[in-house]
Amino acid sequence: MIKTTFFILKKLLFILSYVVILLYTFIFPTPVSWVVFYFFTLLFIFLWVTTLITWKDVQFEFSADKKHLSTGFLKLKTRFYFPIWVSNLDITIGNDKQSFSTRIPSLFKYRLVVPFEQLSFKRGKYDTLLLRTYGKDYLGVFTHRSKQRIPVDLTIYPKPLPFDTLYPLLQQLNTRLDLTLLSGHQSAQFRQLREHQAKDSLKDIDWKASFKKQSLMVKEYDKESDTAVTIVFLGYQTEHFEELLRLAYNLYLEISHFQAVKLRLIGNFEDVIAVKETKDSFLTIQPAFDSTEMDSIFENEVVLPAKTILISPKNHTSLVKENPSIAFYSITEDTLNDFQIGGV
Repeated sequence: MIKTTFFILKKLLFILSYVVILLYTFIFPTPVSWVVFYFFTLLFIFLWVTTLITWKDVQFEFSADKKHLSTGFLKLKTRFYFPIWVSNLDITIGNDKQSFSTRIPSLFKYRLVVPFEQLSFKRGKYDTLLLRTYGKDYLGVFTHRSKQRIPVDLTIYPKPLPFDTLYPLLQQLNTRLDLTLLSGHQSAQFRQLREHQAKDSLKDIDWKASFKKQSLMVKEYDKESDTAVTIVFLGYQTEHFEELLRLAYNLYLEISHFQAVKLRLIGNFEDVIAVKETKDSFLTIQPAFDSTEMDSIFENEVVLPAKTILISPKNHTSLVKENPSIAFYSITEDTLNDFQIGGV
């Protein structure tokens, strides 16, 4: 507030000074007064022109670490490669719900590389981001403001959970559902030996074969269909919606390392309550406010297979009595406290 007031007063002072010079020049027209008048006129025009910054070839690159924090680099070029005469620019990137800002020196540059550290975008898929730039001329009389949409390709899944946090829950799932978790590949059928890829775990490397081939080799196993497990997520409106979804996503990733996993995500997708079965559905699912419709879809459209992990704020233990043949494990909001799983 104080800075804004000071800026307005300074701008009014410059305008008042220019009006005084203008009046003095026309009342007392002398060579000196005309020189002063032209000097200040050209100065004001120059300062105003320096704030007319337009951008082209805007690119945004990012990379995410294990803590779900992204480091971004915004690359900007001025149109026609005109140098920037504004000493500092405030660069803001984001959307209507969240934004990230930084200030960089920009004087006499036509190309900027703007680093953004610890970007924490909310879960979702982003096709565009809003870029805003702000700065003042050298004397602080005129301001530069620009705003434009830039194309991006960002996919932000729920945050990862540390394996130490998941391990006690995985142990229970392993016992209750008779899964192959935490037990290597004893029940899997060896399929082939192939070269190591970035997504492969170190525990799958065949070091003996790697030594012979002089390249990292991985043993690949078939996932037995009879060990498939289904994760059902019921997206009721609750304050712990994101935490439960985060747990569902991390269980899906961890279990899929060992055996086949099927998904049944029930929630709000583009204002329609529906069932989705793909990993990308974790990006767009939102809590459903109509619990009656949720219950109806769950009861009528979802067939529970032999091994089911049901994640829901509600307790559905009655399903065990109705389907005694199902190996069933229910995860509710109480599970978050029992296993100390929290934070969105």
